[in-house]
Amino acid sequence: MPIGANDFARDWYSYDEVDGDFALEHFSIANDLETLVPFILNPDGSTVIVIQNDLVEPLPVRIRLGGTTVMPTLPADSFSTLVVKAPPGSGAR
Repeated sequence: MPIGANDFARDWYSYDEVDGDFALEHFSIANDLETLVPFILNPDGSTVIVIQNDLVEPLPVRIRLGGTTVMPTLPADSFSTLVVKAPPGSGAR
């Protein structure tokens, strides 16, 4: 799934079009919420997270998604894929 404007986007866009906005106060993913996110939602309600640890040692992290907290330790110099299941009764299909 492409992210950001590219050859497959319906129109040109960027995430922050304000010159000199180094603090990213005008950063927005509104376009992706409309055009991308609906196509990458998992039908079982789970969330997939890809995270990188570029350190030379393992990295413990804490990730909060709604009412769910996961605390994996990422291996050194790695990409990890985490799947967080939807809690029971959340209405996920």
